[in-house]
This record gives sequence, structure tokens and C-alpha cells, in this order.
Amino acid sequence: MRKPLTDRPPHPPFIARQIQEYRYFFLNLVPSPRSKLTVVCGGWERCAPDYRIDRSDLKFYGLEYVAQGKGVLTVGGVEHNLLPGSVFAYKPFTAHSIQTDPDDPLVKYFIDFSGRDARKIISRKILGTNGVTYLHHSQPIHDLYEQMLETGNKDASFAPRQCVLLLELLSLRMEENANVTSEEHSRARQSFERCRAELQRNFHTIQSISELAELTHLDPAYLSRLFDRFVGESPHEMLTRLKMNEAAAHLMGGRYAVKEVAVRVGFSDPYHFSRVFKKYHGIPPVRFQSNRTRSNTKKGFSHDTNYKR
Repeated sequence: MRKPLTDRPPHPPFIARQIQEYRYFFLNLVPSPRSKLTVVCGGWERCAPDYRIDRSDLKFYGLEYVAQGKGVLTVGGVEHNLLPGSVFAYKPFTAHSIQTDPDDPLVKYFIDFSGRDARKIISRKILGTNGVTYLHHSQPIHDLYEQMLETGNKDASFAPRQCVLLLELLSLRMEENANVTSEEHSRARQSFERCRAELQRNFHTIQSISELAELTHLDPAYLSRLFDRFVGESPHEMLTRLKMNEAAAHLMGGRYAVKEVAVRVGFSDPYHFSRVFKKYHGIPPVRFQSNRTRSNTKKGFSHDTNYKR
């Protein structure tokens, strides 16, 4: 659950205060110095515009991933640009600062850990001793951090071991997707964000990826590579998802017939719309609408535009 700053309980002093929303887990804040590898804690943070931390006394290793926004990491007097899809690390008692761009605040994940094998996690070719790397494909990294959060918040005896395994896999996937220059990463990310914004604004009328490529002045093959790299799905899959979720929301509302919903999400042929809807959601739109109508009549209705199978 994402928690606003006002609901925040006391946290360890190394957790930053300039946070608008957060999700954290804490497994072992006093790890044994004899352990091979221990995940201490982790989290997701939406930084406030004034977010800045300056630390030199953190006694754990850290591995962070930027999901959104921009900022600057300074380590050893060297500044590194933080962009969406970048990862960075620091060692215990290493002086470093992290500052967000106030106009585009950071949204990031972090994992803190310790142990005899901890150095190996950040000593791979992706990061060297410390620093920043930019990823070819960030979606697997995003997914692993989410799995870590889910696992770390489980009240189960196996959570610490599972989190260690996820951390080791996270390091390997970073190595697999690393070694992109910041300039190359920045240009590609900007192109992707421009295409995604165009798709999200106009998915009702866009009929094909060739049309999207023409609107954004990009080659269709390059467009597909951008989507695979940054979100792990094709532009066609995203287009279908946006159309089908919007269709489900309209059908759940009960204000429109299936033919009208088809037109609203860009299908001139209602039969083709029905086939795509059934393939995506598992049932035909007519049956979906009748099931939801009966359910809403009995139990009340909450409109959720993010409905998905």
C-alpha cells in the first residue's frame, strides 16, 4: 500500500524525510557480520520536489533504481545524471548525495543489504566500485523490485531467503541490461515517452502501430524496440490494453451498448471488437456487461478504469 507522508510511522534515521508517498519493508536492521548475504530493507519512494540526502554514515550497501523523474547522484565529487531506467549503488560509509530535479521529482526503488558477499552484488561490470549505469531494458528490473517489495512485506519465515535470491537475480539482470551511455539512454527514453504519451492520448482513434509511427515520425521497427526495451511489451499490446480496459470501463458503467462502446474505442466493426475483447478479457462483451450489470445491481458498483483480466 502506498502511504502519504502524513500517515508515516517512525522509520530508521537513514530513511529520507522529503517523501510524498512510500512503500517500505524492513527485514533485519541489525544483520550479523558473519552472514553471507542479508537483505536489510527496501522500498519504493515518490520524492518531494525538495528531496536531497547527504550521507556518509550508512552502514549498508545500497542498490537503487530510478523508475521516473530526474536527479543527480554525487559520489567522490563526481556527478552522475539520474534518469528513468538508471541504477546506482553505494558501499557502507561512502559519502554520497542524491538530489531530485524539483520540476520532475524522482520515483525510485532501493534495496539495502550487507554480508560477506554484498560487495559482489555491486562489483559487477554494471557499476564497478560505485556509480551509475543505464539499462537497455528496465522492465525486468522494475518487476524484480516489485517482487522484492511483495516478498519483504510477507509475514513469513522464508521472506529473508527469498529476498536474498531476488537480490542476486536483480544484480544479474542489471548486468545483462547494462552499459548504455547516459546520452544514448536519454535520447531513447525521450523518444519512448513521446510515443507512449501520443498513444495514451489518442488510443481511441489510433488503429495500427504504423499509424503511431507516422504520428511520431519514427520507424515502426525502432518503435517496437523502444517499447520492448522500456516496458517489455509491444506497442500493439499496449494499444490493445488501453482500448480493452477503456471498453471494459464503459461496459461496466452500463450507459452504452456494445456497438457504441466499440466505436468509442476505435472499432468500426463490432464483430471484430467482440473477438478482440473476448481474447483479452476471456468472455464476450455482451456477457461481460450482463454479468457486471447483475453484480452492480446486487452489490453496488465502483467504477475502475484500470480493470484488467
